Amino acid sequence: MASKKSMNESFLASMKSTEVCSWFELNVMRRTGFYLAWFANKLDIHPNTITILSMILGAGSTWFFMSGSWYYGYGEQGDKMLGVAFNIIAIGMLFWADVLDNTDGQLARLSGKRSRVGRILDGAAGFVWMIPIYLGLAWRIYQHHSMEFGWFGIDDTPRNALIYGLAVLALTFYSGFVGCGGQQRVGDYYMQVHLLFSKEANGTELDSSEQQQQAYDQLPADAKWWERLFMKNYINYTKTQERTTPKLQKLLAKLKEKYGSVNNMPESLRQQLHDYSLPIIHLDFTGFSYRALSLAFFVLIDFPLGQFLFESIVLGLGTLYTIKRHEAFCEKVTREL
Repeated sequence: MASKKSMNESFLASMKSTEVCSWFELNVMRRTGFYLAWFANKLDIHPNTITILSMILGAGSTWFFMSGSWYYGYGEQGDKMLGVAFNIIAIGMLFWADVLDNTDGQLARLSGKRSRVGRILDGAAGFVWMIPIYLGLAWRIYQHHSMEFGWFGIDDTPRNALIYGLAVLALTFYSGFVGCGGQQRVGDYYMQVHLLFSKEANGTELDSSEQQQQAYDQLPADAKWWERLFMKNYINYTKTQERTTPKLQKLLAKLKEKYGSVNNMPESLRQQLHDYSLPIIHLDFTGFSYRALSLAFFVLIDFPLGQFLFESIVLGLGTLYTIKRHEAFCEKVTREL
């Protein structure tokens, strides 16, 4: 049995960085993920298998999210206890999907089984969860809306229900693809950029669209169709990250021009970039934490529409603030260089 010291050293080795984690994320999510990764490594389980399990678990929570609630209950009898139980199960499944989403990266670092496909799969996991969950919630709102109609004195007719359902579906697509998708894309990018500036970090996975395009062009002729599809989507993903952060791209280009590589920058400059980006990472408007907590809250009070509004408005404005703040600093440093 490994000693407590060696296990703790292995835990730290499994992390990209500890400073970017909140207490709960570090001591609950990441610790749990580490023990799962340690066990999976003993069984020679590949990190991509863990990622796929995360996708299945997260997407599978959709049925429990959409099938019951405390106000409408479940089934023809309107069993309220069962409705609440289903929602709690859904939240639990999403929690464990997120734990496994941490586990795959920790396992990759512990086992050395890192791959480009694994990186792409890991980045796609959140979308694989949230797309079916959000569509399931939109269906739930269409099916059960008498509480909201009662608030505004709207007659619950088939025509009004259809109009309401279509409006909710439009908001769902905006919240999911522009809100959730855009926010997570920015959050992932800023995290990797911060790790690039962090002396304590255990590596970064910062990808450029140019590098990914070169890797795509070098794929063998017999490469699997799904690998080509994943890589093509990932190229578009990184291009969107770069378009969203033009001042950051100028800073990275300037650092490369002046020092040959970002890794060759002076320690004082690296520390300056690190110290500025860390509070932005801790603010975490773009991350999963706020979204998961708000989703649990709005689902349990039986107002899932609130999740789409919160994500589109509150988290949307927070993300714009984060980008503006980060871009302003990048522009300042680029001028000074």
